[in-house]
Amino acid sequence: MDETRTTQTVIEDELVITTKDGEGNELKYIVLTTFEIERGEYIALLPYESDEKEEINIQLFRYQEVDGGIEIIPIYSDMEFEVVLKKFTSLVKENKVEEE
Repeated sequence: MDETRTTQTVIEDELVITTKDGEGNELKYIVLTTFEIERGEYIALLPYESDEKEEINIQLFRYQEVDGGIEIIPIYSDMEFEVVLKKFTSLVKENKVEEE
């Protein structure tokens, strides 16, 4: 997936973005969080209509704001992905500690 523009809506108190895959199929994702690290701004997405029997498939992307919306950009570098995943994991752990 190359850079992809999205549309944003709120469904049942969740921020949902809609984008298209390479074949033009519409995909919806719940925005879990956005965060910034030295390399840029990143977004964690969960497929909107996940089957509860499937394992959770959170997807991480770089993003940028464009014309009042956002553009998601794949992370191609393994090294960059590892840094982003580590930051996201630490955010999840911090959130769990705060909830307890």
